[in-house]
Amino acid sequence: DANLRAFSTVGIDYLDMIMLDYPASDCDSIKGQWKAFEEMLRAGGTRSLAVGNFDLRQLDCLLGDPALTPPVVNQLKFNAESYPSDIVEENRKRGIVVQAWSPQRVSG
Repeated sequence: DANLRAFSTVGIDYLDMIMLDYPASDCDSIKGQWKAFEEMLRAGGTRSLAVGNFDLRQLDCLLGDPALTPPVVNQLKFNAESYPSDIVEENRKRGIVVQAWSPQRVSG
């Protein structure tokens, strides 16, 4: 596998997590991107899969297909001024950890 060969070049065996950030706009394309990540998971190139900036529609796309591996993390812009409570609550219900980016309102 090309990923695993690239890892050995830089002296690592795997990534702890790989994140699909800002996915394609349509569900079929999101699933296609996600399946490529799942191949890396099966090959041992990563230990877990995550998403970044997924809204509820995009999460439903992945979680609505029981054949797909659910993400363990959804990284969102999350701070005192940007608190997407509906998305945070849905992630919690689905067992997905929310990780904040820009928690101090720095950039973005």
